[in-house]
Amino acid sequence: GYYFFWGGTVGYKHDGSKWVKASDNEELSGGFSWSNCPFAVGGTSKFNKYVPATKSSYMAEGFDGDTKIILDLADDAANANWGGSWRMPTKAEFQALVSKKRGDFSSGYNFGESDTQQIFLPAAGYGDGTGLGSAGDYGGYWSSSLDNGDPYDAFYLYFGDGVAGTSYRNRYYGLSVRALSQ
Repeated sequence: GYYFFWGGTVGYKHDGSKWVKASDNEELSGGFSWSNCPFAVGGTSKFNKYVPATKSSYMAEGFDGDTKIILDLADDAANANWGGSWRMPTKAEFQALVSKKRGDFSSGYNFGESDTQQIFLPAAGYGDGTGLGSAGDYGGYWSSSLDNGDPYDAFYLYFGDGVAGTSYRNRYYGLSVRALSQ
């Protein structure tokens, strides 16, 4: 289990006191924050990609917006790390999965049609700053979908304490990724 920024393709792991790249243990100075968030400019919540043209207050200087509300495959952590037809689920796909929730356990949540067709997602917690929060009690998995009403957020699947759903979270958080292949 690695943790990713929304729109980031590099996985990070927590070593007990800081975040490091999974590939070479290089420290992520400042951890999961706006200053390290892909497409955020100057440590702010202003972006140079994935901002609808109608949301000018979120645009970095010199950026006129785009129409992208789903990650390009080049910015999709699942595709960048597994290639081929692997990708991150959309908000709608996660909503469909949540409608098939089967129950929570102390270390994760089961979703699926039946006992033979289900998926277990671990409660891996989340990255915020230099810390790892709620590991074992809470799960958060990025979708590939931007919240186009408030583009500093992206949608994700969450679960914990007997509940599961979809919501949105600041792009800079470190969340897990669940890959789909079609």
